[in-house]
Amino acid sequence: MSPRALLQITGGVLAAGLGLFPLTFAAPAHAGQVNVTIGIQGSGFVRVVEGSLEDGGSETCDQSQNLDHRVVLTCDRVRNEEPFEAWVWLRPSVAYSPPYWDFVEWQGCDQLRERSGVKECGVGSTAFGTSGKFPVAVFRDTKAPVVSNLQVAQVPLSQGGFRITWSHEGATRNECRIDSAPWATCTTPTDVVLPEGSRNIEVRAEDASGNLSEVRRVDFRSVDTNLYGKPRELVNSRTAQFWFSTLAGNAYDCALDGVDVACTNEGNVRFDNLGEGTHVFTVGARYGAWYDPVPARWAWSIDTTAPDTTIDGGPAEGSRTNATGAGFFLTTPGSAVSIACTLDGAPLTCRHGALALRDLPPGDHVLTAAGTDAAGNTDASPAVRRWSVDLAAPDTTITGGPAHGSIAPSTKAAFTLGASEPGVRLTCAVDGTTRPCGPGALSLSGLVPGTHELRAQASDAAGNTDPTAAVRTWTVPVPARSLVRSTGWSLAALPSAYDGRALTTTRRNASASYSVRGARRLALVVGGGTTHGTVRVYAGSRLLKTISLRTSRTVSKRVVPVTTFSAAWTGKVRVVVATSGRTVRLEGIAAPTR
Repeated sequence: MSPRALLQITGGVLAAGLGLFPLTFAAPAHAGQVNVTIGIQGSGFVRVVEGSLEDGGSETCDQSQNLDHRVVLTCDRVRNEEPFEAWVWLRPSVAYSPPYWDFVEWQGCDQLRERSGVKECGVGSTAFGTSGKFPVAVFRDTKAPVVSNLQVAQVPLSQGGFRITWSHEGATRNECRIDSAPWATCTTPTDVVLPEGSRNIEVRAEDASGNLSEVRRVDFRSVDTNLYGKPRELVNSRTAQFWFSTLAGNAYDCALDGVDVACTNEGNVRFDNLGEGTHVFTVGARYGAWYDPVPARWAWSIDTTAPDTTIDGGPAEGSRTNATGAGFFLTTPGSAVSIACTLDGAPLTCRHGALALRDLPPGDHVLTAAGTDAAGNTDASPAVRRWSVDLAAPDTTITGGPAHGSIAPSTKAAFTLGASEPGVRLTCAVDGTTRPCGPGALSLSGLVPGTHELRAQASDAAGNTDPTAAVRTWTVPVPARSLVRSTGWSLAALPSAYDGRALTTTRRNASASYSVRGARRLALVVGGGTTHGTVRVYAGSRLLKTISLRTSRTVSKRVVPVTTFSAAWTGKVRVVVATSGRTVRLEGIAAPTR
């Protein structure tokens, strides 16, 4: 029986015994009161099933959206007040949780009871006292994720390349490891390039609560072929012998000029009575279903009489240029009497000596030249020159570092410079001052407070320059030590704060200020915590914003936007403490000018 019921019955009995009217009792001046903060670990729902709540407090606490059973979330505090003792009874439920969630236990209860097979939690106050209670309903995700259908397939024409695929159910994250290396996050499909040898891949999945699946594993092999003995590129012998080896294979597939030929597993093969001209030998090792996707290849020519044609001058082999004209010099040492040429596969009139090409369109070009002697023997390996005409300028990129237009509470910044094509040359400027740079990492340090600009422009190997430089702007805040402050502030070293120092106070109306020029936006760099107070920010005498610095956990270097000015603004910014007895930590003021 509750204390309130006992009091009512006792009063009624006394009244009846005395022959008087039933007595009524007003709530005593010091009633029992229980303040309850309900916590839910994992995905669950709690309802107040007994106990009247004051102040319109909610009878339900729903955290069914929390899918991590390692995390505890709380609802707003509720209160019950009674004349003697105050009690609240709570009932857990998984009605709104995903499947496979179970209620496990209560923590922090004063009493437990079971109704209709469900454990309920009771928390109460002392007699005529006030108590704060923090009961927690613990729910558990009972189903681990599943990984299935793990497969490894070789990537065609990719040396050591493999594509790994699998299916997973109930997972929020997958982890892989190869050859017992540390586990690392991965996704399906995952492409890897592995050196030659016996390999294995293991995959497991993790759900939002940290439950791990069973580990799936597949063993496979990365096979490569080493062709270490071969003829020279141009020989006068009709016999050729090759030697080859492998670390991961146990057999070989050989071909000569695209035709399969027998080769020994000992790693050698010999060819006799070969015809004149160019020949191609390929050999690929294998082990069961695993094979070398890029077999070793060797091309050579057998030519005993024909001249060797050369192409000199002009663009270098494989080069790029923005010139639409090219000049070459053709030679055929020996007995050649004529030269046959092609340009991009079409016949081209040419002769010994100079060859001038004009009005070449953009793109790849191939010039070939082959000499022929008086007997009709033609160079079996024509001279070839490949180059590209490139009239397109590269596109310069800046990645990493502070975002464009951002506020970065650091005097350092690290960027990565690049371009839309390889082999470019970069020119850079920081705040209008030229500085050396190149593709890849660019680190800046010693940045002063204010808005900074990084500008980069790429020029490619063909001589084309990006007409529009890549630009990144960001703002470094003014540190706390540079602010003008009133009485009540304390400037203290704080390693986690911006610039390693922060202004702190608990005094109401304490103020800190800084004069800005040409500001387009305004932001504060502050600390935060569960007991932090509130500040007001003024531009001159105009109140811009009232900001609560209270956060659910202790933080530093927190950038809080204040306002965006419609036009560049110059004047004094003031930060005034609006609370008393609550910590305010000010680490800096940022006033971007762009």
